[in-house]
Amino acid sequence: MNDIVDAFRIIPVIWWQCSILIIQYMKLFYIDRCLPMGLSTATDVWGNVADASIAILHQQLVIAVRRWVDDYVGFRSPTHWDGGTPIFGVDLDDVRRVLGRLGLSCHPKKTTDFADTFTWFGIDWCISKCTSHITPKKQAKYLARIYPLLLESSSVLFRDMRKLVGQLMHVTLVEPAGRFHMRAIIAFTAGFIDEFKPHWVPDSVRTELTWWRDRMEAGPCGGPLPIVFPDVGIAIHSDACDTGIGIMVDRKAKYWPLKRGRSEERRVGKECSQGV
Repeated sequence: MNDIVDAFRIIPVIWWQCSILIIQYMKLFYIDRCLPMGLSTATDVWGNVADASIAILHQQLVIAVRRWVDDYVGFRSPTHWDGGTPIFGVDLDDVRRVLGRLGLSCHPKKTTDFADTFTWFGIDWCISKCTSHITPKKQAKYLARIYPLLLESSSVLFRDMRKLVGQLMHVTLVEPAGRFHMRAIIAFTAGFIDEFKPHWVPDSVRTELTWWRDRMEAGPCGGPLPIVFPDVGIAIHSDACDTGIGIMVDRKAKYWPLKRGRSEERRVGKECSQGV
């Protein structure tokens, strides 16, 4: 596990774009010459650098690397076996060496060595048992957000529901059964017209949240990793925006527009992913 230090701040800005990254503080103006945190396009720019670094790691160290923004997780295979002990040809120092040559530094406290069990993306993973579970800290955080909404005559703001939807969708990555208990929650969140006006929580939403409460109180959410089926060679893509949703299957596309007047209200699909 590697967390890149100041991932955005190490990416310089093209000189002709500096004029739009000026900050005023104490009656003085400052030019930001590197990508700032919070800039919507910064993630895409950093993604180009991150993907290139992953390709280089794979080419030089023959390891598989996945990432979530600036959090890397690497997988290595043994070169041979000494009796029943696997012998690996790559260690954490090798990863640091390659990344260091690229100008990327690993966070000293957030970086861990290769291991059978590790935490990544808020999920505890175990390679030998092929299991994944939401971390206890994350699960307790999500559960605490559910409790107040189960009270009778409870109300909630859009920003709080948006965060909750994103958090529950995060859990469904390792708890697929939860997907069947999201319909009313998502529909309720999508129906907010005034994001600063609290809405009463309907019974349908409270029913689904009760299922989530009971599931989280029963133990860690997660279980065995899903079976990966062989690639059938059909490319499938989907995307959603303020005006509708589209899907493309093997170069054949279909688009479903939102009903007129609903595009302003249907922000949940675009914004709830920020709640994790």
